[in-house]
Order: sequence, then C-alpha cells, then structure tokens
Amino acid sequence: MAKKKDAEVYEVPALVITPDKAPAITGNFEQIEKCLEGWKKQVLSLDLTEDNMEQVRSVKKAAAALRNRLSDAVDSTKKRLFNDPKAVFEARAKSLLKLVGDVECVADGVLAKEEQEWIDGINEVLNHYRAEFQEQYPLDDTYLSRIEYRKNYYNKGTEEKARKDDLEQQFKDIKKEQDAYAASVKLITVTCKDDPRLNTQKFIKDLEASDVASIVEEINAEKERLRELDNRQRGRREVRGG
Repeated sequence: MAKKKDAEVYEVPALVITPDKAPAITGNFEQIEKCLEGWKKQVLSLDLTEDNMEQVRSVKKAAAALRNRLSDAVDSTKKRLFNDPKAVFEARAKSLLKLVGDVECVADGVLAKEEQEWIDGINEVLNHYRAEFQEQYPLDDTYLSRIEYRKNYYNKGTEEKARKDDLEQQFKDIKKEQDAYAASVKLITVTCKDDPRLNTQKFIKDLEASDVASIVEEINAEKERLRELDNRQRGRREVRGG
C-alpha cells in the first residue's frame, strides 16, 4: 500500500465515549464509522492478489493494528458501564469492529491462499522423498502410517535438506522398530512351535505391553509346567496299568 494510503489508514481517530443518562451513550462513533467505511471502500478498490503481496501484507498489518486499538478501547470502556448503557455501547462498538474485520478478511483470504500454495509445494516434495524412502526402508502400512510431516517442515526458514534428512531418520527409526518386532514374533513362534497347547497369538499380543525376553521366559515356564503335568499324568496311568 502506498504511503499516502497507509497514512489515511492510521488517521482513524481514537474512540471516545461519554456515558449519558441510561440507556444513552454518546461519543465519536459516527466519525470513526465514516473513516472506516471510507478506508474499506478504498481497500476494496485495490488489486489485492498474490501478484501484489507487499500491498496485501500492508493492509493486513494496518487492519490488525486498528483492530487491536479499537478492542483495547472497547474493553477498557466496558469496565465502566453496566446494564443498558453497556449493551448499547457493545452494539455500536461491534459495528466498528466489523468494518475493520471486513477489510482484514480480504487480506486474510489472499494470505491464506499463498500459505496453502506454499504447503502444497512442500507436500509435493515430501511425498517424493516419502516414496523414495519407502523403497529404501520398506514399512508395513501400520508402521508407514506413523511417518509424519512435522510442523517445522513448513517453516519458511527450514532448508530442504533438513526436511529430507529428518524424514529419512523417521524411516530408519521406525524400520528398526518394525524389524525388532518381526524378530520378536519369530522368536516367540519358534519357542512355541514344539507344543500346540501354547497360545502363540496370545504371546505375540503380549508384545504390546512386555518385552520379548520376559515373554520367552513366560513361555518356557509354561512349557515346564506342561511337561510336569504330562509326567504326573503318565505316572498315574502307569500306576493304574501296573
């Protein structure tokens, strides 16, 4: 926005109100409203697009400053009013804030579009790296779903190499977990295979809350218990048969 227009933006007078006999409130509402309406008309006549982001940011900055200034004045005034005067004041102040909001919304729309295009561009690059690392460090769907595009990936100051390196590290770490789990499942399966009475799936499920060493120890204890049971039953049969 040109300097002249910026100056006009900041020439909006401060809100001044004088509580009168309830429920009347007097102040310079009309003066501010006229200023804001003129500014809104001026801004809407500008070419606020992605081709002129400097102007868009200037409007956004001016709108945010005005909104904060008005909000502070409104909040401090409301503390001194009660009942009907307070309700009247809030209604008048709301209309002023809406005028500022209308202007800010125009700038926000352009800024949001620019931000989304930035995010889409980053995602396109990340998706390429994700496919590349999936070939290099194959993950099952369950583990692959844990790969995340972290918030800092979208920071303007984050270098592409940093994004790529962090994403690759995620794949390496999760692949290590997947391989460790697969090895644990294999060990449990092998440990259980010589006795069909052992519930292999139950012990595999126990991996969710326990480590494989403890589970194997439990399996071996159960196998020992079953062997002792078999020996007692065999002994009883021999006694009966003898």
